[in-house]
Amino acid sequence: RAFVPTSAGDIQVWDVRENSETFDEQIGNIVSPDPSLTGALATDPAGDHLLALSGAGKVLVFDMGPDTLLTTVGVQSEPRDIAIGPTGQLAYVTDHYGYVTVVSLADFTRLQDIRTGGDLKGCAITAAGSFLYAANYQLDCFDVIDLRENSPSYHMIATRLPARVNPVSI
Repeated sequence: RAFVPTSAGDIQVWDVRENSETFDEQIGNIVSPDPSLTGALATDPAGDHLLALSGAGKVLVFDMGPDTLLTTVGVQSEPRDIAIGPTGQLAYVTDHYGYVTVVSLADFTRLQDIRTGGDLKGCAITAAGSFLYAANYQLDCFDVIDLRENSPSYHMIATRLPARVNPVSI
């Protein structure tokens, strides 16, 4: 299934399985309690939960079985992007005010806010799962957050990489 957030505040569900009877058709609709979806979505590794960002500073967690809202997790205001950590236990949410909020996917709680400064936009986790790169629009750089649990700089900025003017994604 593919999930498409809309400006109306719902999430369309599309069938993307080739050779299925409903291939390339909308097969469902998830109604969001918050009409200000930002567009960023992620699923947990098991495919049990869909996470959507709300402009009201929340991660909306939907149960993928019945496609219903399970819970919400408060994060910093104006979230921009979300990435799932290498173990599948944590989600990382970037926001307009320069924070990376760490959310537990085990119990859907906010664990930590990592302050970077600036205005964060898109984010991505390296293939090895060691670092999260966040595009810092205001500071013209990529903030690199250490995700290695045994590292002394775990959940801290490990370095800043210069970028062209106003990066928005990575």
